[in-house]
Amino acid sequence: MDSVSRDQLSSVAAEARERWHVPGLAVGVLQDGEVVSAADGLLELGKREAVTPATVFRVASITKPFVATLTLTLVQNGLLSLEVPPPGSALEATVGQLLSHQGGLASEWPERLDGAGDDGEALIRLAEAEPERLPVGPGELFSYSN
Repeated sequence: MDSVSRDQLSSVAAEARERWHVPGLAVGVLQDGEVVSAADGLLELGKREAVTPATVFRVASITKPFVATLTLTLVQNGLLSLEVPPPGSALEATVGQLLSHQGGLASEWPERLDGAGDDGEALIRLAEAEPERLPVGPGELFSYSN
């Protein structure tokens, strides 16, 4: 693969933003151990703040297909079951119920995610925290959950 310059990546970002009709985006590639990044557009429609390569976006639901794909790959390889709670979890909900938004959990995590810090152990601390439960049990109700 040929190297890409920041100017080339900026051009690709601008074209992609127009094609996908999004207010703004930031992109980056790792090339020979170095990050090349670019951005284009606005952080929010109706406001003047431009997106930069350092702009932090909420990941939101884009991770759901990745989690589902990895989970089903583990199931296919016999390393995980959809019919039991996640290994090492205190949840009663099965992996399948969690993937289908029937885990009996509240929509959002009960504490701010940025309160866990940004070191290598932050995700572990978040995963060890207790999720907020709904007043219904797992499998009893579909409730969109992050």
